[in-house]
Amino acid sequence: MRKIVQRVSNHSRAEQILFLKALLWLIIIKLYLVLLPFKTVRRIIASRSVKTTQSSGSEAGDINHVTWAVRVASRYIPRSATCLPQALATQVLLGDLGYATELRIGLAQDQDGQIKGHAWVERQGQIIIGGSEVSQFTLLNSLESR
Repeated sequence: MRKIVQRVSNHSRAEQILFLKALLWLIIIKLYLVLLPFKTVRRIIASRSVKTTQSSGSEAGDINHVTWAVRVASRYIPRSATCLPQALATQVLLGDLGYATELRIGLAQDQDGQIKGHAWVERQGQIIIGGSEVSQFTLLNSLESR
């Protein structure tokens, strides 16, 4: 816990709160994914996504702050905050700020012949989080949060 506090103590109050929200959402989403069918999790996330009010900050700034918070918070949830919880938490947090996003899920075959999956989030065609290797994945579908 001390490491978490030290990590965000030099950030603004708003960033600290955003970090705590990201941490909480990552934990909640991981529990949802363990306990509920994915279709139910998507329905819950969609019901939280995209509020009618838009943030007063800049879009790029809001997106950068959210992705920072999700990435840093995910480091404190060992082996649990993989790409899917990170993508879903990003969708919730950006939805709270009024931004519509798309959850993308893709599959690829690794060198051993095993199928692996990856999730990432896009906004207006730009990858927001999870973009490191998406070109190797075949897109399954798009799950929009509108």
